[in-house]
Amino acid sequence: MEMQLMSDKSVAGEAFWERVCAAYPEQRPLLNLNNAAVSPPPLVVEQAVIDAYRLISQNPDVNMWSKLDAELPAIKQQLADMADCDPDEIALNRNSSEGLSTAIFGIPLKAGDQVLISLWDYPSVIAGWLQRQEREGIEVVTVDFDLMADENVIVQAYAQAITPRTRVIQLTHMLHWTGRALPVKRICALARAQAIITVVDGAQTFAQMPLSFRELDCDYFVTSLHNGSVRRSAMACSLSGASESTALGRCWGLSTLRRSRSTSSTTGISAPTTRRYKRALLRLSVSMRKSAREPFTRVFRS
Repeated sequence: MEMQLMSDKSVAGEAFWERVCAAYPEQRPLLNLNNAAVSPPPLVVEQAVIDAYRLISQNPDVNMWSKLDAELPAIKQQLADMADCDPDEIALNRNSSEGLSTAIFGIPLKAGDQVLISLWDYPSVIAGWLQRQEREGIEVVTVDFDLMADENVIVQAYAQAITPRTRVIQLTHMLHWTGRALPVKRICALARAQAIITVVDGAQTFAQMPLSFRELDCDYFVTSLHNGSVRRSAMACSLSGASESTALGRCWGLSTLRRSRSTSSTTGISAPTTRRYKRALLRLSVSMRKSAREPFTRVFRS
């Protein structure tokens, strides 16, 4: 497989779209139009998974750690370049729900502390916070706003919900229900001014819209590496900032993040042994995600 750069002029031609179609598995009898949740991987990514699995099978003790794990620093650097952050702020998880759960269950809270969520957040996110409410006595407060409301109205809804007991604001960058992008940057600034931790679910936005982790200025940003039409991997990327010392190590065996107030570094314990073969496709997937910033200018073919 190779990646060939296409000129802008050729994008409009029928031949271009035929080559795009040829880069993906044939779909029969149903045509997949769901690219916001899970999508078929390009053939080159599919082959990368197969090749990596075979590589591990040949000599697991050597190939799994000395070869596949050796690529991890370069993969994190690629992701950091795209996210505008430092590589040591990145941890790889198996999916966005796991990455978000790492933050949800790892942020230290005590009974009576408030967490703001919305009805439009992802179900597993809401369930995680409600579980902490039931187990630990925190208070989960739902912020209500109309999906068609002006951005100022949405920001004001969050502002009015904040109390002296608010410790965390859970935000969704783009709602999976409708595709509505929320004014997350403005809400994060509002939270930062009051020393409130922000957790952002960015599963639908990474590589789909301009994004800078530094400019967003949230505490935790979790994105998916399997959503979208030109990319696929079975992992998620969790980013943490440097505003407040938070230990996330008590998360029932999940990939963990921890931050140091002095170094602002994040340590990630990545996917379990049985998942290591999937790292092999990350470098390729990241390259394909970069090309998604300039839609339809690259085609992947054999």
